[in-house]
Amino acid sequence: MASNASLSSNLPQKRKAVSDKERFQIRKRSREHPGSQVDLIKWFYAQSGHKLDQSQISRILSSKYDYLDDTTQKQVQNRHRVSKSDWPDLEAALYEWQQRLQKKDAVITGEILQQQATKLWQALPQYQNQEQPKFSNGWLEGFKKPFKIREYVKHGEGGSADINSPENIHQMEKVRKLAAEYGEENTLNMDETGLFWKLSPDRTLATQSGSGGKKNKDRVTLAFTCSAAGERLQPWLIGKSKNPRCFKK
Repeated sequence: MASNASLSSNLPQKRKAVSDKERFQIRKRSREHPGSQVDLIKWFYAQSGHKLDQSQISRILSSKYDYLDDTTQKQVQNRHRVSKSDWPDLEAALYEWQQRLQKKDAVITGEILQQQATKLWQALPQYQNQEQPKFSNGWLEGFKKPFKIREYVKHGEGGSADINSPENIHQMEKVRKLAAEYGEENTLNMDETGLFWKLSPDRTLATQSGSGGKKNKDRVTLAFTCSAAGERLQPWLIGKSKNPRCFKK
């Protein structure tokens, strides 16, 4: 019976993730000591104790990592630790503009932020003699992260109600007092929604792209009810007839 050591030596080795710092060192070694990729593999193994394969070395030496040649080892090591904006004045103004729109309950998309960034660049005097950046999707993600801007779904219709008017405040107080007489178990909230019960998914797992067909949009209306105590009632089916036509067959 083979020993555990011999069995483990025959198992495929897990590929090691390579950091930017290590890529920088490999590219620098390749420039200063030109040779074969096999020599680089042996050198890196001697330095780190980890063996890379030739495909990893080829990828590290490709143009994908050319940006590592324009910096120092210290900058590469701290590249993910410090993230400093190239245009702090513009991004501060853009954040202030976004906050004003947010308070007005406006819909804000990434494209809108990119367009406004272009307008601010052209309006701010400190950028007049500089080449205008593209404000790409990568820049957009970098802008949103420090300001903690995320994508949210605007649920419900609560924003349409004027809850601060004296008349509505008085009416809500009456409803609260009335509900208190019945208790949480008998205080119910009901809302309705549409169910396209024959609508098929538009995503599929396949080996190539394909076209879809016309969607079946047979629809029924469902009502969901929940008490203030958290008890959920069985959904109701709302229809014009006792037996809706869509369930005929």
